[in-house]
Amino acid sequence: MTTQVHRGDVIWVDFTLDAVGTEKQGFRPCVVVQNNGGNRAGVSTIVCTITDSRAYKGYSQQVLVPASELGPGGKDSVVECGQIRTIDIDTRMNQRLGVTSTLSEETMSLVNDALKASLALD
Repeated sequence: MTTQVHRGDVIWVDFTLDAVGTEKQGFRPCVVVQNNGGNRAGVSTIVCTITDSRAYKGYSQQVLVPASELGPGGKDSVVECGQIRTIDIDTRMNQRLGVTSTLSEETMSLVNDALKASLALD
C-alpha cells in the first residue's frame, strides 16, 4: 500500500542503486515538491534532495533549512532544487520511517523560488 505524502513532507529515499556521476546518492532525506493532487492520484512523487549545510554555496537553487524543521535528529541542511527526481513511493521511500517532518510554509515559499530559478520559470 502506498504511503500518502504531501507537498512539503520530508521523507527518506533510497538512491543507492542507480545514482551516477554527480547525482545525489545513498539513503537520504528529500522534500516532496509535487502538488497534492498529483500525490493523491499516483504512486510516484517528485522530490528534491536534502544534503548537509556544508554544501551550501549561495546558489539560487539552494535553500537553507534549520535542523528544527527536519524532525528528531535533524541537522542544518540544504534543499537542492537543482536535484529533482521522480520516485516510486513504494520502491524508494523508507516505509518504516514514513514522513519524518513537514517544512514550514516560509521554507516552502523559498523552495518555490528556488525551483523557479532552477527551471527558469520566471
